[in-house]
Amino acid sequence: MKITAPLRYPVRFLEAMALVEADPIAIIQQIVNGISFYTFFYGEGIRRKEYEEIMFLDRLKDYQMISGDKIGSSVVEISAFYLGLLKILQADRDLSEIEKVERSIPIFKEWENEVKPLLDYPDEVTFIDGRKVKLAFEYNLICITCDLTPDEGLAAYLNGGE
Repeated sequence: MKITAPLRYPVRFLEAMALVEADPIAIIQQIVNGISFYTFFYGEGIRRKEYEEIMFLDRLKDYQMISGDKIGSSVVEISAFYLGLLKILQADRDLSEIEKVERSIPIFKEWENEVKPLLDYPDEVTFIDGRKVKLAFEYNLICITCDLTPDEGLAAYLNGGE
């Protein structure tokens, strides 16, 4: 999946960044890096580390989940295996929610190594000013699951769900 056009910053987002004297790309990168697939699907009352994550995930709640035929049977099979590992992790009553999130990290790393060659998702997006944001696997995974392109996911956040 190629994103052909550079992304634009919404005016309101740039105004907010100017008010707090923040670098828009640094903030967007922090948001993308803070997304947790485990928290999105398995978190149970967990204190989420970044408020941005809550805001981003809330904006995705109205999107439909992707069907398996769009991503291919190999990706579905591999993903089913790793989702099974995450369900086992979730069921472990001896671990706190924070420990579960921490233990999910190597699971996602292995998952990424297996499916990345099979997925046509970009590693980064470019903004209109030429600056780039690297896309974390868990961010792309949530976008794939919600049948969004990475730029649509960012637009949902940056535009306040509009």
